[in-house]
Amino acid sequence: MKRSFFIILVILVSCKKNEQEKWFEAKIINTSDLNCGKPVVKFLEKDSIEICSMTRFNTLSYKTYSLEDKYNYLNNIILVKIGTSPEGWTGPPCTTTGTFFFDVWFSEVRQK
Repeated sequence: MKRSFFIILVILVSCKKNEQEKWFEAKIINTSDLNCGKPVVKFLEKDSIEICSMTRFNTLSYKTYSLEDKYNYLNNIILVKIGTSPEGWTGPPCTTTGTFFFDVWFSEVRQK
C-alpha cells in the first residue's frame, strides 16, 4: 500500500514539474494596454488547453507585470514559462477604461 502511494505521488509531482517547465510561445500584441498600461501577450491557439488550465481563464490574451522592457515591442515573439504572482499581489489600480485582460506571470522569458 505504501509503495503504491509513493508511486502515485512521484507521478503527480513529475506531471506538475513538467507542466511548470514547459515553454510557451507568445506574441506581444500591445505594448501598453489602455486600462493598466501593461504589455499584452497572446498565446498560440495550439496551447489553448494548457494555457487555460494553468491560468483558469478561457482566453489566450493576458496583460503581464513580469515582462522586461527589452522584450516589450509590438509583434515580438517570445518564449515564456508561466509562473505565479508574488504572494499577496493585488495589482495597482487601473483606469477601468478599454479592454480588460487577466494577469499572467512569467517565471522565465527568452527571445524566440
